[in-house]
Amino acid sequence: MNSEQTTILLKYLKSFLSEPHVTNENTVEVFDAFDQKRATALPELKTLVGDFISGKIGITEFKETHDLKSREFPYWGFGGFSGQMQLNQFTNNIESADKEIVFRNAVKIPATEAEAREKIDTLVKYITDKRSTSNKRRSLPRQASVKYVLTYFWEIQDHMKWPVYYNSSRTMLESIGILERFLFNWSHNGHDGESLSIAGVKMS
Repeated sequence: MNSEQTTILLKYLKSFLSEPHVTNENTVEVFDAFDQKRATALPELKTLVGDFISGKIGITEFKETHDLKSREFPYWGFGGFSGQMQLNQFTNNIESADKEIVFRNAVKIPATEAEAREKIDTLVKYITDKRSTSNKRRSLPRQASVKYVLTYFWEIQDHMKWPVYYNSSRTMLESIGILERFLFNWSHNGHDGESLSIAGVKMS
C-alpha cells in the first residue's frame, strides 16, 4: 500500500470516527447501537441456518422462516431483490430434485478461501445450467447474486471470519486501488466468461 492509499484510508477512518453513524433503511443510526442489533440477532439467525444445514428443516420452511426473520432483523439489507428474492426464486422456481442438497452444501461455512471459491463457482454453474434450459429465466435466481447470498449466510455462522460481500465495498476498495490486498478477496470465473471478484468489509 503506497502513501497516497494510506492517506485516503486514514481520511475515511477519521471521518467515520468523528461521526460513527450508519444509514440503514433510510434511517441514520449510531454505529455501536446498530452493531449491537446485529450481534443480538445473530444467535437466532445462526440457529435457523444450522437447522437447515443439519436437515432438521427443509428448504421451503427455511425460506419462509428466513423471510420473516429478514424483516424482523433488517440489518444486512438481505430483504430485497438481491437477497431474499433470490432465495425465494431458488426455492420456488427451480424444478430439480437436487436443489435442496445443492443449496445446503453451498450454505455450509467453508473452511478455506479455496473452498469458498469452489462453493461459489458450483452454485453459479448450477444456476447457469438451470437458466440455460428454462423458458422462464426471469423467474430464476441470478448468478450475480450468488456471492452476496452465500457470504451473508457464512457471516451468520462466523462473522469474525466471513464478512458479507457487498458490491459497494468492492467498488470502494477498487477505487482506492487496494482490492487485491484485501484479506477477503478472491476471484473466480463467472457466467459468460466474466471474471468476478469478491470483497467483504467487516461491519460487525
